[in-house]
Amino acid sequence: MGGVDPYRPKHAFSPVGGGIRTLVERRGVKKAAVALAAKTVRVVCAMMARQEVYQAAVTA
Repeated sequence: MGGVDPYRPKHAFSPVGGGIRTLVERRGVKKAAVALAAKTVRVVCAMMARQEVYQAAVTA
């Protein structure tokens, strides 16, 4: 049974999700999940320190 996994998020195939996918391929799912969580924490801590409000990037 080949093809696209119907349960995989669509963004996993986008240029944005490409970095995550390559990290999973290189390091494995668990290490990639920890790395993504750590990145999210760094972003949130920086936003809190600067008292900024999250603004999603606009994609065309």
